[in-house]
Amino acid sequence: NDHAEYADPRRPSSTLPTMGTRPITPVRGPAQTQFGGSPSTMPRWEPNRTEHFLKNGEYATPGRQLEQMNVVFLQANDEVKRAILPPEVHSLDQVKMAFVRAFPNISRHYIEQPSIKVYIQEPSKGQLFYELDDP
Repeated sequence: NDHAEYADPRRPSSTLPTMGTRPITPVRGPAQTQFGGSPSTMPRWEPNRTEHFLKNGEYATPGRQLEQMNVVFLQANDEVKRAILPPEVHSLDQVKMAFVRAFPNISRHYIEQPSIKVYIQEPSKGQLFYELDDP
């Protein structure tokens, strides 16, 4: 077979470092970006946005309450972890360091590479993601 190197089952499916021998699968995300690399393997974060009806006829969103506390849900591949961001986030580096603290298999050196992007999921639009940039 001329293409045997493409069928190697031992080849990892992700660019994120693995923890031990546990296989890592990519997260669902955009198919490609102008920056190269596969965003489907990049870290992402998303706020929780579930709505609940209160007694007085108003809607309360636990997600909004969590957002006020700066609670976010970080996802790297198939793992999701809850994290708390500082009261004011001034840079993308602060978000990236949240991934380093939350996921022991993601190093600071890895997350600071220019090819590593962080995506925000728009829950109301299904699997729509936006790349997080510094302002």
